This record gives sequence, structure tokens and C-alpha cells, in this order.
Amino acid sequence: MKWHEPLLTAVFREGGRTLPHVDCYGLHRAILMTVAGIEDVPEWGEGYSVADARRVGALFEEGAARRPWIAVTEEREFDAILLRRRGRLPLHVGTVVRPGIMLHITSQHSPRLEDYRSPEWRSRVLGFFRHEALA
Repeated sequence: MKWHEPLLTAVFREGGRTLPHVDCYGLHRAILMTVAGIEDVPEWGEGYSVADARRVGALFEEGAARRPWIAVTEEREFDAILLRRRGRLPLHVGTVVRPGIMLHITSQHSPRLEDYRSPEWRSRVLGFFRHEALA
């Protein structure tokens, strides 16, 4: 069984940080903690609502700019991929399963694999971030 397969049953919940109820960042956090074995993964769970796009965008920008995240140019398994969802704001995160493929969840769909190099996603990619424990 591939590491991502058990995660396909997760259910979207805004602010969710514990499987099976997670939002996009909660899924990434759960992957790092349960699959990659990293204990120190920030929660980013308080003080935002998906409806508050500016606050969510600020959380991603602030968080990605400090420890434990390291910006990388060549992505690999378990890296976070930061994406735009509405306009220019960074509102979404997925997890690199392998270069070109991400696992992500939204309020509109359960976790799924998608090609972030596809026309639908490639213009939305803002960057890749690696947890310092994987550097």
C-alpha cells in the first residue's frame, strides 16, 4: 500500500488538525506527523476562517517565511506546495507525493491526487516548502 492511500478517507473540516477531520493544512500536517514521523509541525489552527481569505493568506505567508519551513526550488516527497485559490492570495496547501503530483483536500472534495503541473494548477503554484526536519 502506498503511504497516501489511507489518507484518501479523510473528511474536510475547516480548521481540522486531527485525522479524519482536516482542512488542507491539517492534511499536510497529519502527513508530516503520521507518515514522515515529524513531531514539531505548527498547528496554524486558530484565528481564521476559510471565508476570511486575507487572514488565511496572511497565515500561509507568515508561516512559510519562518521556521520550520524552508523554501525550496526542487520539490520532493512530503514538501508543502503553496497555491493560490482566489486571485493572488495563498489560500491552499497540498503535499507533494512525487514531483508533479500532490495530495490535497478542499471543502468541495475529499483528498485526491492531482497533477500540479496541469493547466488547472500550474499558474496557481506559489512555491514549495520543506520542513526543516526533512532538509
